[in-house]
Amino acid sequence: MVDIGTGNGAIPLLASQNARRRGIDLDLHGVDIADIDPPACISGGQAMYAGIRFHPRTSALSLPFADASVHLLTSQYALEYMPRAQAIREALRVMGYDGAAAFVLHSDDSIISATLSPQLRGLDWLFGQSELLARTRQLIAHHTMKSQPPSADATIRAEFESAMREFMNVVHENPSTDILRKVTGHLRNILSLEPAGAMAALDRTERSLRDEHERLRQLQRAILTQEDFDQLAEVFASTGRRVTVTPIDHVPGTCMGRTMMIERA
Repeated sequence: MVDIGTGNGAIPLLASQNARRRGIDLDLHGVDIADIDPPACISGGQAMYAGIRFHPRTSALSLPFADASVHLLTSQYALEYMPRAQAIREALRVMGYDGAAAFVLHSDDSIISATLSPQLRGLDWLFGQSELLARTRQLIAHHTMKSQPPSADATIRAEFESAMREFMNVVHENPSTDILRKVTGHLRNILSLEPAGAMAALDRTERSLRDEHERLRQLQRAILTQEDFDQLAEVFASTGRRVTVTPIDHVPGTCMGRTMMIERA
């Protein structure tokens, strides 16, 4: 069994635990393009992940497995981030005709997709239109300088307060944008620090927000429509396999995405 985009190895770990309970001997592998090492990340990890071989810095587009050598290929919220045609071609190569696949995929009818949109819009506005971060930076920088005339202090503070009022109006008008509400808390804490520490904290906060912005952009591109699912299913079905797509309900009425099961017909 090979799990692509394995991250912290959650899927191979579940497979290992279930296999042991059922008396099945599995040759388990986790592949990720990142420099992963799940056993080293937690106390007791070597014992927990015993029997699972991880392949860090390994692309799912060029798997280190022979043709038709993988009995089960899995991925959880990973396949959809990859160049689709190449990923499918490589999956079919290692699966051969007898191999199966089980994927968990993002879908546009999921709660994940629904909550993504307002957060992404909020960050788009923060970095594209709002002056709040720039005015906060200006205010902190001003406090590090000595002998500034009162008029300069008043102007800089007024510009900051204007940007903050605009920001709070947007937060009020978009109550589902949780990420913007969190920004106000971060800035409140930052401005309570002495200037040097405040500037460093603002830098960290802005980097974190920009990283989250990029993560949400990537997620938006990865979410699959019904047409995408139909095309995926058609590609696998054209190789003589049975394809089953099923919504995942975390709780009744709350879709978290869809599973795609691919088996020999």
